[in-house]
Amino acid sequence: MAARRKTVDLEVANAHGARVVIARDELKKDVVKNIIMVGALFRLLDFDPKGEHFRALIEERFLRKGQDIVDLNIRAAQRGREAVEEALRSHGWADV
Repeated sequence: MAARRKTVDLEVANAHGARVVIARDELKKDVVKNIIMVGALFRLLDFDPKGEHFRALIEERFLRKGQDIVDLNIRAAQRGREAVEEALRSHGWADV
Protein backbone atom coordinates (compact mmCIF):
# COMPACT_ATOMS: atom_id res chain seq x y z
CA MET A 1 0.00 0.00 0.00
CA ALA A 2 2.85 2.39 0.74
CA ALA A 3 4.20 2.12 -2.81
CA ARG A 4 0.81 3.02 -4.27
CA ARG A 5 0.52 6.03 -1.98
CA LYS A 6 3.92 7.34 -3.09
CA THR A 7 2.86 6.99 -6.73
CA VAL A 8 -0.32 8.94 -6.13
CA ASP A 9 1.58 11.62 -4.19
CA LEU A 10 4.10 11.91 -7.03
CA GLU A 11 1.33 12.25 -9.62
CA VAL A 12 -0.35 14.98 -7.60
CA ALA A 13 3.00 16.77 -7.16
CA ASN A 14 3.64 16.56 -10.90
CA ALA A 15 0.20 17.96 -11.76
CA HIS A 16 0.65 20.81 -9.30
CA GLY A 17 4.14 21.53 -10.61
CA ALA A 18 2.95 21.56 -14.21
CA ARG A 19 0.21 24.08 -13.54
CA VAL A 20 2.59 26.37 -11.66
CA VAL A 21 5.16 26.25 -14.47
CA ILE A 22 2.51 27.01 -17.10
CA ALA A 23 1.07 29.84 -15.00
CA ARG A 24 4.37 31.37 -13.97
CA ASP A 25 6.60 30.80 -17.00
CA GLU A 26 4.26 30.74 -19.98
CA LEU A 27 1.38 32.98 -18.97
CA LYS A 28 3.38 35.14 -16.51
CA LYS A 29 0.51 35.10 -13.99
CA ASP A 30 0.48 32.73 -11.03
CA VAL A 31 -3.15 33.54 -10.32
CA VAL A 32 -4.44 31.45 -13.29
CA LYS A 33 -3.14 28.10 -12.06
CA ASN A 34 -6.60 26.97 -10.95
CA ILE A 35 -8.11 27.83 -14.34
CA ILE A 36 -5.34 25.75 -15.94
CA MET A 37 -6.42 22.80 -13.81
CA VAL A 38 -10.10 23.30 -14.65
CA GLY A 39 -9.23 23.31 -18.36
CA ALA A 40 -7.22 20.11 -17.85
CA LEU A 41 -10.08 18.50 -15.95
CA PHE A 42 -12.58 19.44 -18.64
CA ARG A 43 -10.31 17.76 -21.20
CA LEU A 44 -9.83 14.64 -19.11
CA LEU A 45 -13.58 14.28 -18.65
CA ASP A 46 -14.21 15.14 -22.32
CA PHE A 47 -16.63 17.78 -21.09
CA ASP A 48 -17.39 20.66 -23.44
CA PRO A 49 -15.01 19.46 -26.22
CA LYS A 50 -15.16 22.74 -28.15
CA GLY A 51 -14.79 24.84 -25.00
CA GLU A 52 -17.86 26.96 -25.79
CA HIS A 53 -19.54 26.61 -22.40
CA PHE A 54 -16.35 27.13 -20.47
CA ARG A 55 -15.53 30.21 -22.53
CA ALA A 56 -18.99 31.64 -21.78
CA LEU A 57 -18.50 30.93 -18.09
CA ILE A 58 -15.10 32.67 -18.09
CA GLU A 59 -16.54 35.67 -19.91
CA GLU A 60 -19.44 35.89 -17.47
CA ARG A 61 -17.14 35.63 -14.46
CA PHE A 62 -14.25 37.88 -15.55
CA LEU A 63 -15.55 40.38 -18.13
CA ARG A 64 -16.12 43.04 -15.47
CA LYS A 65 -12.34 42.91 -14.87
CA GLY A 66 -11.62 43.60 -18.55
CA GLN A 67 -11.13 41.74 -21.80
CA ASP A 68 -7.43 41.19 -21.05
CA ILE A 69 -8.35 39.14 -17.97
CA VAL A 70 -10.92 37.16 -19.97
CA ASP A 71 -8.33 36.42 -22.65
CA LEU A 72 -5.71 35.42 -20.07
CA ASN A 73 -8.09 32.96 -18.43
CA ILE A 74 -9.16 31.49 -21.77
CA ARG A 75 -5.49 30.98 -22.69
CA ALA A 76 -4.90 29.36 -19.29
CA ALA A 77 -7.78 26.94 -19.74
CA GLN A 78 -6.58 26.09 -23.25
CA ARG A 79 -3.05 25.38 -21.97
CA GLY A 80 -4.54 23.06 -19.36
CA ARG A 81 -6.36 21.18 -22.12
CA GLU A 82 -3.19 21.05 -24.22
CA ALA A 83 -1.11 19.78 -21.29
CA VAL A 84 -3.50 16.86 -20.85
CA GLU A 85 -3.43 16.08 -24.57
CA GLU A 86 0.38 16.13 -24.55
CA ALA A 87 0.45 13.79 -21.54
CA LEU A 88 -2.03 11.40 -23.13
CA ARG A 89 -0.05 11.29 -26.37
CA SER A 90 3.19 10.67 -24.49
CA HIS A 91 1.57 7.61 -22.92
CA GLY A 92 0.51 6.16 -26.27
CA TRP A 93 -2.98 7.56 -26.58
CA ALA A 94 -2.66 8.67 -30.18
CA ASP A 95 -6.38 9.29 -30.65
CA VAL A 96 -6.86 12.34 -28.41
